[in-house]
Amino acid sequence: MIFLVGNCVLDEVWQVDHFPQEDEEMRALERHRRLGGNACNSARILSQLGHSTQLVGTFAEDIDADWMLDTLQQSKIGCQHIQRIADSQTPCSVIFLNRQNGSRSIVHHRQLAELSPHQLAEIDCGSARWLHLEGRNIEGLKALLTLNRPDCPISLEIEKPRPGIEALLPQVDLAIVSKAYLMASGQSAIQCLGRFQRINPALDLVCTLGEDGLQARSAKGENITMPGIEVACVVDSIGAGDCFIAGLIHQSLKTENFIDALRFANRLAARKIQHLGMNIDD
Repeated sequence: MIFLVGNCVLDEVWQVDHFPQEDEEMRALERHRRLGGNACNSARILSQLGHSTQLVGTFAEDIDADWMLDTLQQSKIGCQHIQRIADSQTPCSVIFLNRQNGSRSIVHHRQLAELSPHQLAEIDCGSARWLHLEGRNIEGLKALLTLNRPDCPISLEIEKPRPGIEALLPQVDLAIVSKAYLMASGQSAIQCLGRFQRINPALDLVCTLGEDGLQARSAKGENITMPGIEVACVVDSIGAGDCFIAGLIHQSLKTENFIDALRFANRLAARKIQHLGMNIDD
C-alpha cells in the first residue's frame, strides 16, 4: 500500500489555440472537468502502474467533492483517510491548456482547511510500503513524522517555499524539488542539492527542471544529470511532475538503484505529456 498525503482539486481545463492576451475575448476549443492536485495525480498514475494507494487529506462537503470521491473510487484509490469539512468549498483550478505547445497556465482558488496535526498524527500508516508527502501543511506533516512515523521509505515533494519545510528533510529518504521552488528561492539546482544534502547526508535528491530534464544527487554522493526526453508532440503537460514522482516511487520499490529509478520516472513523464489527462496509455 502506498499512502499519499496532500491535495485533491477540481480542475477545469480549457483548451485554447493560444494563451489569451489581457482583455481578449476568445473561444475555447474544448473544456474538460477532471481530478487534479499533486498527491491525487500521483495516486492515479500509481494506480495505473498496479499499486494499491490511499489518499490522505480533506474534502469539502459539496457536490463537487462527491463527484471527486466517486471518481477516485472508480480509479480504485482508497479514500478511507479523507476527512470531510463542512462550510467549505472544493478547491478549484482553472487551467488554460495551449494546444500549440501543450503548456498550461493555472489560476487556483482554495477555501478548505488542511488536516490538523492531531488528525494527521492519528492516521494509521502501518500497512504502508511507501509514504509520500506533498510539501504543504508543514505542522501537520511534522506531527505525523514525529508521533506516528511508519517503518517504510518516505518521500517529500518540495514544490514551493513554505516556512519550516526544510526542517522535514532529516526525517525523509527522498526529496523531489521543483523548478518553481528553485526560481522562487533564487537557487540553482546544484546549490539546492548541496545545501539539502548537508541537512541530511543520507538523502536521495532530485531537482526537476521541466523540458531541461533533471539534476540529482544520490545518498551515495553520485551527481546525476539527465536531459529532458524529446517527444514528437506535447499534448498536455498538466501533472507531468506528479507523474514523474509516481514513476520514481514505483521504480524505487523495485530497485535500490537511484539512477535507474530516475530514468524510469523521466521516461514515464515524457509518455504522459503525449496524452490528455493523467493517463500513461491511450
